[in-house]
Order: sequence, then C-alpha cells, then structure tokens
Amino acid sequence: MSAFYAYPISCAFGRVVSKAKLFGAAKASHALKEKFAQQVSQIRWAYKLYPEGLNLAASTAVPEIQIFTIALKTPDIDLVVLSHIDKAISYPIIFEISYEGRVKVMAAYKRPPETARGNWVCSDYFETDWHESDSGLENLRAQLPVALSLESLYGQLIRALMPYAAREGETLQMHAERIMAIKSQAKKCLRLETKVSKEKQFNRRLEINQELNEANYRLDCLKINDSSYKE
Repeated sequence: MSAFYAYPISCAFGRVVSKAKLFGAAKASHALKEKFAQQVSQIRWAYKLYPEGLNLAASTAVPEIQIFTIALKTPDIDLVVLSHIDKAISYPIIFEISYEGRVKVMAAYKRPPETARGNWVCSDYFETDWHESDSGLENLRAQLPVALSLESLYGQLIRALMPYAAREGETLQMHAERIMAIKSQAKKCLRLETKVSKEKQFNRRLEINQELNEANYRLDCLKINDSSYKE
C-alpha cells in the first residue's frame, strides 16, 4: 500500500506556515526554536481534507485532515519539531518531509483530548522510507482510499504508515498502541541481549537468557497479526 497520495485540487490550501505563529500557538523553548532554525527550511500547509472538499462526513475525532509539507535543511528532522507542530495545530496532520530530492511521509496517530482543556494526544511517529522525488514520485501517488467518512479515511492514511497490519477488530488506537508496545519490547530484548553477552557468571547468564527468551516470545506475540493469539 502506498502512503503517497494524489490529493484533490478541491482541497488545495498552499499556504506557507510562519514558524513564529507555531511558536505563538504552542509555547516553544529556546532550544526548540533553534532546532526549527537549524533543520527546517519551509513549512507549507499544502492541503485541507475537509467535508465539503471530499463530500465525506466529519466527526469530533477527525473534523479535518491537514497535509503539511516540510522542506529540510538537514537530512533528519527531530521528532520534537513534528510534535510541536502537532501540538500547535488542533487537527490530525500527515507530513511530507523533503530533503535534497528525496521525500518521505511521517505522521503520528492523533486523537482529541479527553477533557475540554486537554491537548490532542499523539502516538509515536510512523514513517515511510525515503523516495526519490525527482524521478517518478508522482507515479507512486495513489488515489485517496475509498472511505465513508473523514475518520475512516484518516485511519487508512495512518495505517499505510504502520509497519504491522491491523488485527481483525483492532481499532486505530489499539493498533497504534500495539506498535508502540512492539517498539518498547524490541528495546527491552536488545538490552537483555547486551546484558547476557556481558555477564560472566554462568548461573546469572542462564537467568538472563531465560528472561530474554520470555521477552522475545512476548515480542513475537505482539507482532503476530492474529487477535486470538495469546500474548
């Protein structure tokens, strides 16, 4: 499934976003402002996927979907930069990140605050590999998925970025949380592998190795695309 889409002209917005306005909308530290200055060349609000533009119903969870393009000065972008933009803009956002003729898509699953004064909640960020934008990227762009609502469309856009498919009946939030758990569990396995390789005492190595086997089993269970599989 492609994560690059040909967004409709009816939803084109095409406005450059002022970094100063982002800092005003959500408080930014001096260190964060420095990251923006060092890493970001330009932020453009490229498309607004809204009910009238797509003839799809909105919901409280997904009133609109915003498509932002970010041109970088550096080959990498710090996730706190994206997180700040998500904090400043109270809508789900899909980012297209470009650097020196390459482009990739990044986004977090973003859901509304649980209280009236709360902030929107973001998962970890999911992303594609880099693709050459100067040679045939437009051929990679698919038509937007068929959907019955903006919320359904958003789920498909986010799931196109996720490294593991959804299980049957798994909500988007549950899917995002499982992938975050996979990432956390993989780090735990790596720590245990390092720990067992450094341990000199035989009995202690056995104990850590048993813990590693259990951690690897848990990781495999999280990855399996079967909701009936016991974790």
